[in-house]
Amino acid sequence: MTITITLEESDRQLVILALAALSIESPGFDMALNTIALLLDNAQEGRAVQYDAFRAVHETRVPDAQKTVIARYGPNGRDYTSGVLLAQHDPILAEALTRARAAGQLA
Repeated sequence: MTITITLEESDRQLVILALAALSIESPGFDMALNTIALLLDNAQEGRAVQYDAFRAVHETRVPDAQKTVIARYGPNGRDYTSGVLLAQHDPILAEALTRARAAGQLA
């Protein structure tokens, strides 16, 4: 299905800004959000130019504690190079995963 939407320039920029802000708060969704932004923005090396510019500005405004990070858990806990993609970073969930691993309940 194809849908055509007509946006004024200011509205187009607001949509890109909203996508960029969401990508900072939820970094695991950056690839999908960039793909959407590419429909509204100029591309450079597979990235939406204005989207990345908005991300750079917005990133300094969102503390790390408010970001949702997709985490991989391997044999030694959080491991971004291997391990199974399990959950979004959440202090309660992270504690539960740590306890389950210590109890031998996670492979």
